[in-house]
Amino acid sequence: MKHKAPEDRLPFVGLLAPKFGAVKRLEFHMSYVCNQTCIFCSESVRMDTHVRSPLTLEEMVRVVLRKRKEGCEHITFVGGEPTVVPQFLDLLKVTKKLGYKTLLITNGGRMSQDKFALEALPLLDEMVISIHGHTSELHDTLVHEELSFKKINKLFGMLGRMKQKPFVITNTVVLKQNIAHVSDIVGYLSGVAAVDHILLSNIAPDGRALEHYLDQAIRLSELGKLAPRLSAAAVRGGKVLRYFGMPLCVLGEAWEDSNDLHWNPRTNVERAFIDGKAGLEDTWNYTPERMRYYPAKCGGCAWKSKEKCVGVFQTYYEHFGDGDLSPVREASVSGRRRP
Repeated sequence: MKHKAPEDRLPFVGLLAPKFGAVKRLEFHMSYVCNQTCIFCSESVRMDTHVRSPLTLEEMVRVVLRKRKEGCEHITFVGGEPTVVPQFLDLLKVTKKLGYKTLLITNGGRMSQDKFALEALPLLDEMVISIHGHTSELHDTLVHEELSFKKINKLFGMLGRMKQKPFVITNTVVLKQNIAHVSDIVGYLSGVAAVDHILLSNIAPDGRALEHYLDQAIRLSELGKLAPRLSAAAVRGGKVLRYFGMPLCVLGEAWEDSNDLHWNPRTNVERAFIDGKAGLEDTWNYTPERMRYYPAKCGGCAWKSKEKCVGVFQTYYEHFGDGDLSPVREASVSGRRRP
């Protein structure tokens, strides 16, 4: 049965900019090309729309200068795959000179190249490396690139040999094709010395992921019932583990590992057509509510009333309903460490 979410869904309508003060994080969508075709890619439509109007170095420099003047202190390079942009290293050098703290979201391919890594790694404060399996067979199949897993492991080795490496986060999208191996994936990553933080992500229903949603999306309860054990395994390995796109109630005793609880407001800059011409558009995100929705069942939940949980992906609700959700009463919340 397909459920219909009402059109007036607006979680967190009361959260406005003054509550958060100045936005210091810049998320810069500076690449609309990628060297992989992941089956769960949520950026494919955006890339297809703008691949023929790549950003120039001049445009990119203007953005980082302007946003620095506006008070941004942290920059995240988002794609596509940022490292395949010819001017990436030039832009990275500019941002460091301006005093930004830098974060790169990458599939690790080009970062595993010795010469490129030698220039890029010392200029990065943080990295998010996408890895979706614990073997080359699983990971390479999901991203449609041979040797991708091997390249990532080479990058892990390079990072492990650095005297002062970036803070390393891995991101694993959990879907039907790898849910049976998620414990093995967490175990594998927990044993990689270079990894500091493990993120398990629910599918973001956009782009190619939306086109093939029912072929890939797992029930929330499938990951939720594993969450306490996965979190404990990560801790034993000396890692932090967090979950993206999961309502707090589904995580049960692992609710404190929700990535929503660690969200920072940010400003986004991305390519857009303005009056028919390719330009750049600024938007602001003050909560992690993008594409998320509160079903009626969430009405009395203590997590919602405390503005800690932003609900479930709307697309998930429309296909699977609210059967996996268990609203938390105030008494239940007070029995644990308070959110």
